[in-house]
Amino acid sequence: MKEEILQESTLEEHIKELKNRIIKCVVALIAFCCIAMFYANDVYDFLADPLLKAITQHDDHNIQRKLIFTGLTEGFMTYMKLSFFLGIGLSFPYIIFQFYMFLSPGLYSNEKKVILPFVLSSVFLFFLGICMAYFFVAPVACKFFIGFEGLINYHNKEIPVVLEARISEYLSTMIQLLLSFGIVFQLPIVILMLSKLGILSADTLKKYRRHAIILNFILAAIITPPDVISQISLAIPMVLLYELSILLVKKG
Repeated sequence: MKEEILQESTLEEHIKELKNRIIKCVVALIAFCCIAMFYANDVYDFLADPLLKAITQHDDHNIQRKLIFTGLTEGFMTYMKLSFFLGIGLSFPYIIFQFYMFLSPGLYSNEKKVILPFVLSSVFLFFLGICMAYFFVAPVACKFFIGFEGLINYHNKEIPVVLEARISEYLSTMIQLLLSFGIVFQLPIVILMLSKLGILSADTLKKYRRHAIILNFILAAIITPPDVISQISLAIPMVLLYELSILLVKKG
């Protein structure tokens, strides 16, 4: 079998290549952020859908609903923040691709065959985590918290207690929730990479299973919005992903 020869580069060439890749990533991020600004309103409508559906299903007080902002610049900054995070999401596959292209010259063909599936799986799992958070966790969480609305009896007069959500606060909560799930769904990729490097084995993962479960719940409590629904909804998939990782390491 013919031995594969890698092209050697100097430190200066590596730095120059890294600089070019970073510039491309930054340009792509800025471009996607600018594009996202034109669709920020539509995207916010999409993100607000779980809350609005929960409000509609619970609304028995015949009260005019609204989302509010309380600061002069809050509305503008909210949509700028949304454009930025949307730009990150859209440019994420391209950034991962640039990272792969930077590493690929120093990899053998068999190593590329291993790395490429990891890269593609990482992007897939990131968006899978976001979809799970949006379609399954957010509706349940919104419905749960809307359930705390009600009526207060004040001198034989019923006064409704209703939610008037701030647009910036709701957006921050949703972004934190979506990103938390997207990042946590990278767990199998990280464990598999550590396994390929010989740092972790299936036996080690089994041995520290109890510790991992506790750590998963602690981590979920830290990175999710401060509510039990989001924390448990993230901790359970983390445990399942850990178990999936053990199976993948065994087969790998």
